[in-house]
Amino acid sequence: MREKTLINATGYGARALFGDASIVPVRGQLARVIPQPEMNYGLFYRGVSFIPRRDGLVFQVVGDDDYYGFNDDTALPDRAEAELAVNTIAGLYQPA
Repeated sequence: MREKTLINATGYGARALFGDASIVPVRGQLARVIPQPEMNYGLFYRGVSFIPRRDGLVFQVVGDDDYYGFNDDTALPDRAEAELAVNTIAGLYQPA
């Protein structure tokens, strides 16, 4: 291969795939909504990240510090956290 670096982003499956318990999960609850081509910028506001993508708008609570989600291997969706992320960003677009 010409490439000097290869990235295999296996996500939650990395620990099991490699049989390596030293791999530490970092959970991130994503909320997605339908694509909106007119949204061409991302932002970070009150601990929430917003990124538009071709396949939809992505919202994520990123927490107060770099340890948010550290060692949390829960794979179940967290609706409350997803709604918090979407509603935080939506609050920027409410009439005053």
